[in-house]
Amino acid sequence: MSNDDLPQDHENPADLDAWLGALSIVFDLLEDLLPDDVRLDHSAESLPVFEEVVASGAYPDADPHIDDALAAYLGQTLRRVGGGRWTWDQTSHQPLVHADEVLGLPPVAPVELLDKANGTTFLALYETWERAARAYAAAHPGWEPHSEYTPGLDIPPPPASDTERMERWLAEQERAFPDWIARFGGQDIWDFSPASLDGLANAIFRTIPSEDGFNDPQNAEFVDGATWYYGEVLLRNAPSRWEYQPYFDLYGVTRDCDDWYIMPRAHLSGLLQQGHPLEFFDLCTAWTDPDASGRAPTEWIWTGTTWWDSTDSWTASVAGHIRGLLPLTLPAEIILDTSLESVRRLEQIVLQHVDDEEFDLDVAAYLGESLLRTSGGRWAWNREPIAKCEHTGIDDVPLIQLIQLARKWRDGKTFARVYGAWRKAAAERRSSDAAWQPAKPPTPGLDPAPAPTVLERWAAQQEKAFESWIADYGAGRDWDFSYESLQALGAIVLAQTPTREALVHSDNSAFTAPVVWYYGETLRRCKPSQWNYQPCTTGEYDVPLRGLGILKLDDEDYYPLSVYLLQEIELALDRSDADRLAWVYGHWAVARQADRAKKAFDRRGRKKSRRKQPDTEYLAQWLSRREREFPAWVARHGAGQEWDFTVESIEALERAVVGVDPQDLVENPDHAGFLDGAIWYYGETCLRVKGPTYAWKYDRQISPDCYVQGPQPVNIIEPINELEIMYQSYERESTRSRLNRWSLS
Repeated sequence: MSNDDLPQDHENPADLDAWLGALSIVFDLLEDLLPDDVRLDHSAESLPVFEEVVASGAYPDADPHIDDALAAYLGQTLRRVGGGRWTWDQTSHQPLVHADEVLGLPPVAPVELLDKANGTTFLALYETWERAARAYAAAHPGWEPHSEYTPGLDIPPPPASDTERMERWLAEQERAFPDWIARFGGQDIWDFSPASLDGLANAIFRTIPSEDGFNDPQNAEFVDGATWYYGEVLLRNAPSRWEYQPYFDLYGVTRDCDDWYIMPRAHLSGLLQQGHPLEFFDLCTAWTDPDASGRAPTEWIWTGTTWWDSTDSWTASVAGHIRGLLPLTLPAEIILDTSLESVRRLEQIVLQHVDDEEFDLDVAAYLGESLLRTSGGRWAWNREPIAKCEHTGIDDVPLIQLIQLARKWRDGKTFARVYGAWRKAAAERRSSDAAWQPAKPPTPGLDPAPAPTVLERWAAQQEKAFESWIADYGAGRDWDFSYESLQALGAIVLAQTPTREALVHSDNSAFTAPVVWYYGETLRRCKPSQWNYQPCTTGEYDVPLRGLGILKLDDEDYYPLSVYLLQEIELALDRSDADRLAWVYGHWAVARQADRAKKAFDRRGRKKSRRKQPDTEYLAQWLSRREREFPAWVARHGAGQEWDFTVESIEALERAVVGVDPQDLVENPDHAGFLDGAIWYYGETCLRVKGPTYAWKYDRQISPDCYVQGPQPVNIIEPINELEIMYQSYERESTRSRLNRWSLS
């Protein structure tokens, strides 16, 4: 059925309401369900990428209504340019989207259009609606497409009186703004740019001394003008609109691409509550650039005894930085006692001091410690030191930015304002919770070191006991916390305690506890992780062994999160598998990489499985191109290696593949030729190992990529799967070993 054939007069509102109700939740989550590079902002530019995703199937089957949500997005995008309404066609049992009636366009069935996605269909239809709307508008000046409100898809229109009140207020503020600048604007530039918000923040702190004054009627004229200007900056630097927010009874600005709204008046009040405008500036950056990322990747360092991230490294340096302020930098009369007066005096020195990175870090260390000791919290690091005030409602303070702001404003009050805001927040918390007291983790060199935990004492005892253990059970071996040392450990465990009962028997405690410690310590040193204890069953040691584990430190979503040590040793005994401890180590070491590979290869598979070209034609063209381009592939990716299609040469292929991040390998177009060449080389090696009874095949129902098949349908090897497995293997020769076994089968 074509769109032109769709009936327009068989509607059933109940069916339309049911459809809207079923998709409302998944439609709100649609952006999270699709790949990160798909921006759902209802623009013409979004449609080619959106259609490519629809055509490829590169989205998870997360909800049975996902196709309805995709259809709803397409329909809503058309309505942005052509207005109109949704109806339900009782004949075809599907929703229809109509343009404004004056355009004379036929209704569209978005659900049907999903099956016709080929990369150009959606945009072509959008352009048809856009041309019709432009032509009608040109002939009827002042006309705009009319849209009927659709519950669940459209933002509810506010009461007419509220809208009219807002429009009057906006007009009044625009007319009055030149006078506002004359009274309050100082020498700043008011050009509605994001950079001009610095002047706005300065004007607020200059005009209103405290948070309480923000709602003082005497300041109403200033607050209204500041609110309007902030909203207009947002409006003029990202497609957005003013809207009344009835729940808050405030005027807000709503971003078109995702309906995120900001209420300027509330945020300006928050400026005074925080004592600084840095979060205010960051918010504007996020508003104007949805792709901006404010968080730097976490970097981990093994210190020889533990894992440190950037926050740990900074915290360890804080005491030294504070000592850097004494005595050469500061006059003798300035006492660094973390008081308000010391912070105020320090800012005066900052204003006199030449901008210097090391000096600024010294100041940041002292200023941050002063804030944390006032209200509690902790240190953090994100490209610079940050003071995090937890449990009081105060935003994080990026300290280098604060120092730079103080130099820019030069009013001598920046540090004191922030200090006062933190102190006020702490007082308010105490008034609501008498038992609460500010708390912070100890800072090395400034605070007493915490006493070792029970777990730390146990680990220290076992580290010392392991020296005797080596003399008794492991002499002559390298105990260097390596994969190979765990192979030796597994063999010794099976020989000394061949059963679970023997392993945990009290007579063997001097053997078992050091084994558990060494196994855990080897895993801990392998990647960022820490000792962990979860009570399981009572043991006979200071720390029950069955609850001991190693927990990963990074916050990425992959498994395993932890390894329980005694349980893994028991599994090795149950299976008489001396290599299990080393196998778990390898799995632990590559877990993050393997997870990234699986997700990337799965996305690739979903996209390629929707290919429209006939299977036999695709296979012939793919093989011809791969063979033709192989010399260039070798020159670019494998120079210096022997590419002779032997099992031994697969080691070079494995090194080349795992040398690239899996997501980059699969999703970066620059690597497309490399990946296809690697698939072909692996398959060709299989063919030459097994002989003429094997051949290349392609059936999209079996695999999204070409594969090698033998005389029986079950004799299949998929090179793309073997490449993914390379990322799952700790031992680099595992791919060659698998291929060897397969060649002998």
